[in-house]
Amino acid sequence: MIFELSHDSLASRVFAKVSSEEKARRKVERFIKERYAYYLAQGVLLTQKDLEYIGVYLDQVALSPEEHQFIRKSRFAIWRRWLIGIITVVGVIVILASIAVVAEVQRRKAVASEKRAKENEKLAARERADAIAQRELALQERARADKEAEKAASEAKRAEEEATRAEDEAQRAEEEAKRAEEEAKRAAEEAEKAQQNAEKAEAARKKADELREQAETARKKADDLRIQAEDAKKLAEEEEQKNRRLHMLSLAQSLAVKSLQIEDTATRALLAKQAYIFNEAYSGNPYDPSIYGGLYEALSGKEKEMFQEARGHSGSVRSIAVSKDGSHFYTTGSDGRLLKWDVLSEEDAIPYQEVSARSVVQRVLSISTDDRWLISTSSSPIVRIFDLDNPESDAIELKPHAKAPIWDVAFLKDNQHFISAGSDNTLQYCNFGTCDTLAFVSSDVMSLALSPDEFEVAGGTRHGHVKTWDIETGEEIELFHKSQSQILSIEYSHDGRFLAAGDREGVLYIWDRNKGGAEDLYGHKARISDIAFSRDNRLMATASYDGTVRVWSLYDNQNIAGRGKSPLILRDEHDWVMSVAFSEDGEWVIVGYKDGITKRWPTDVSVMADKICGQLKRNLTEREWLKYIGADPPYAPTCE
Repeated sequence: MIFELSHDSLASRVFAKVSSEEKARRKVERFIKERYAYYLAQGVLLTQKDLEYIGVYLDQVALSPEEHQFIRKSRFAIWRRWLIGIITVVGVIVILASIAVVAEVQRRKAVASEKRAKENEKLAARERADAIAQRELALQERARADKEAEKAASEAKRAEEEATRAEDEAQRAEEEAKRAEEEAKRAAEEAEKAQQNAEKAEAARKKADELREQAETARKKADDLRIQAEDAKKLAEEEEQKNRRLHMLSLAQSLAVKSLQIEDTATRALLAKQAYIFNEAYSGNPYDPSIYGGLYEALSGKEKEMFQEARGHSGSVRSIAVSKDGSHFYTTGSDGRLLKWDVLSEEDAIPYQEVSARSVVQRVLSISTDDRWLISTSSSPIVRIFDLDNPESDAIELKPHAKAPIWDVAFLKDNQHFISAGSDNTLQYCNFGTCDTLAFVSSDVMSLALSPDEFEVAGGTRHGHVKTWDIETGEEIELFHKSQSQILSIEYSHDGRFLAAGDREGVLYIWDRNKGGAEDLYGHKARISDIAFSRDNRLMATASYDGTVRVWSLYDNQNIAGRGKSPLILRDEHDWVMSVAFSEDGEWVIVGYKDGITKRWPTDVSVMADKICGQLKRNLTEREWLKYIGADPPYAPTCE
């Protein structure tokens, strides 16, 4: 009951306040209408007080357009009266100011006139004093003039005496002039004779200069001819050396090819070794495929153990990751095993130990720059991160793409983050606990490569695109598109200059980021499954399902070798090549095959060449030399 009374009391006060305001509004509305009617009858507008009175409720009353116009006209009339008043006041002020200015000007003129009168009076006094001084000065000047006149008379007398002496001197001078004239005449005659002699000497000098110039021209011509002869000789020698070099390099390649056709193992090995000697002596391509192939086939079974072939997996070796300190490398594959291999071992087969084994197909490995963390992906959605410093600890597991499988992964240099590409058409930026979406893509990214400066990540897609994404913003740039194809491998060189990508048909595309544009390199006959660069960026290896690894020399006088040189081809009896990597020092290419074999190949042919003579007991005979090589170059022992 108390609550209801309070409510009624409050409502009464609100009603009273509303009623009061409504009354005031109506009163204002009625006032305006009455004043408007009075205006129509008498022409009297609203006053300033009237406008202040109605101003509070002006927005709340309902008025006709004519009434609004009446209010605006009243405001204008008040403003105009105010303006006229202001103008009148300003006019009065201006008139008074003008009168004051005129009075001030007249006062200043009077003061100036009085000042000039006083100055004129002072000036007259100074002029009177100056006149007295001038008179005294004139008297003094007259006295000095009298003295000067006396002095002038004395000087005139002395001048007369000097004139007499001058006449005597003039007479003597005239006589001297006559004698000088006679001397001058004789001098002119002598000068004429000297001139004639000088002209004869000048003519002789000119003739001598002409002869000297002719001699100099002849000497220069002789020097030019001598230089041309020397240049021609040098060019001929260089051309001869060039032709000799090409001949010897051609002979080296021919010997290497011939060695493969020889049944006798000793002869085959000697021809392969001699081909290597010629190729090295004449600065041939150190990665020439013929030389490499000849040496490889010439090695005996025992010597081939240097290649350290081992079977660690029962299925395809799908990925290889080399430690940054160069001591180990890791492999994983279709059998689900993760193995650690000893690169530095000199045993016949590369020793290894098992890090992990799972029942799912393993796809990709990526190792951190500090060699502590190793990421492994599989056909499942799970990424496993191994702590290599604590091999007994459990792997960290993460699902960057929820339930979607992961195609590729790349570690960042901070050793705490990585980027992954999955079948959910996204790129994920992850740490060891959480992931954020870096970019949404229109087609599955099948392969990833992180630029060395970590500004961008490159990817090859299922539908033939090569694209890059800004790691900070996710901005996408398309570099290349080949329809009806797939880009299955991609990699940056370690200096960031080159970006290489391989497609399903075996075509290799390489971008020189210093020059722009892509170059197509051909040779593989099937899909390119993996790409790797040596640490010094001089070599690039490509693995293919055609059963070969091709090693490309990237620099030849700053040009990509693919324009002129054939790559080194590593071929064996094994099946598809699934993965490839360089050892940290670049001396070995580590290769993973479909049949589970892991093998290392030397990149330096001298490693194989040095083994040849150790397995032989003889050299080529002179007859064999003539048969396979000829009389030029002359016979020399292949093995010392």
